[in-house]
Amino acid sequence: MGLPTLEFSDSYLDSPDFRERLKCHEIELERTNKFIKELIKDGSLLIGALRNLSMAVQKFSQSLQDFQFECIGDAETDDEINIAQSLKEFARLLIAVEEERRRLVWFHFQYFQVFFQLPSLTEVLGFSLFHSYRKWCFSHSGE
Repeated sequence: MGLPTLEFSDSYLDSPDFRERLKCHEIELERTNKFIKELIKDGSLLIGALRNLSMAVQKFSQSLQDFQFECIGDAETDDEINIAQSLKEFARLLIAVEEERRRLVWFHFQYFQVFFQLPSLTEVLGFSLFHSYRKWCFSHSGE
């Protein structure tokens, strides 16, 4: 459907129709503002969870690498050697996967910061504060 258009020339008339169209735009701005705030919050939670996952995988990988069989006698059996090598290989694989995940998360985290937290967002929030002030002035001008 879309929002009704706002014409600058209609603002001089200050008609009820113009106020209704302006109200539609204000509601949409508030809805969009709330959505962006939720997106920022959810994105931050996701990034925090990914950091925790990364630390847990690194710790688990280190535990796998440090694992040692206590052998009976002087020598390890072939099975013990194969199991220890398999655990170390699995740890190396986990580290490689985690490094790739970290690289992807870092790239997306930078994109997230650029998209939501650099001056463009500051300007949007500044406009939002200005819009709120103008809305307050406009609503109190008829009293």
